[in-house]
Amino acid sequence: MWVVYGSDYANTMTACAAQLATCLQGRGVPIHQAGGQATLSHAFALDARQTGGGHNTALHLRQANLLTSAIGLPSGLDDGLRIGTNELVRWGATVEDMDPLAGLIARALQSDKPHDVAADVSAYRSQFNSVHYTR
Repeated sequence: MWVVYGSDYANTMTACAAQLATCLQGRGVPIHQAGGQATLSHAFALDARQTGGGHNTALHLRQANLLTSAIGLPSGLDDGLRIGTNELVRWGATVEDMDPLAGLIARALQSDKPHDVAADVSAYRSQFNSVHYTR
């Protein structure tokens, strides 16, 4: 099903980001909040101070086939990790798909061997195999 870019895509990305942040927080992953909210958009920031900073945490998660990027937080230049939902939503993920993703991210963060989670991440990603939002 093809849906034109617009409010449906934006609303789904925002809802997925909020749900993913909530699910991660429920698993003990520290989420940066501004004004009491994790996000009002398609992305949010994880507080990466406990996991070696944003850059090191991004490299750690990359070993699990999870792509993120370091981001500065008010606490410091490399204290955060940016997680966005735009591409996953474009490939068909919904709010209901965020809890399993949070489980994979939390497992990878807590593992000394994040590459052991990579196959599960690839299997999760394989269910999203057609573009749902296009111009």
